[in-house]
Amino acid sequence: MADGRVELRNYKSGFTSRWGVDVYFQPAENALQSDDKTLLRNLLRIGWSVHDHPIDGGVSLVLEDAPGVDLAAVAGDDDLPPFTANPSLPGELTVSSQDMSQAFGQWPGR
Repeated sequence: MADGRVELRNYKSGFTSRWGVDVYFQPAENALQSDDKTLLRNLLRIGWSVHDHPIDGGVSLVLEDAPGVDLAAVAGDDDLPPFTANPSLPGELTVSSQDMSQAFGQWPGR
């Protein structure tokens, strides 16, 4: 890892509110070119361990300073929980709270 940070986010819609986590990261050079998905899995675990508010809005990984990299293509389906990706934001992917719970146990993860 070259750099990273975690941000708790709150989505409000009318009278409802959902909490989620964004994990921003900048990998070391060539870190995403290997078949080892340990980095992505560990970043998801970090997001799932944030315990300021119950996480019901999922965990998002956000790749920084790597234009043109499709994070969903890098992640594939190797040993990661199911995720969604937005084609217009190729450096991001999101795992729902339900899938995080199935992959890493009940919130907050350890």
